[in-house]
Amino acid sequence: MARSELSADELRWADRVVVTLADKGAVVGDSALLRAIAIGYADHFGPLDRTYANARPLWHASVLSAAGMLENDGLVRRTDDIRLTAAGKRSVA
Repeated sequence: MARSELSADELRWADRVVVTLADKGAVVGDSALLRAIAIGYADHFGPLDRTYANARPLWHASVLSAAGMLENDGLVRRTDDIRLTAAGKRSVA
């Protein structure tokens, strides 16, 4: 999906995922990605982000959705670990 088609909220979460992966290099699994995002950005979460649905905070769904979108766009690779592709690294530069 083109960045111009994303909402401001979707862009914010996608940017957080990209910056976190650029900083970490890679994380092993969704739980590690969620922890890294929480460590880096929890002080920026809004009240709605902290609302729960299906026993999980909404920000979890936002992060995982952003990671999936970035994967579909070829910027993130998700296998045993989650990391930026070469194109994802260029997007940070």
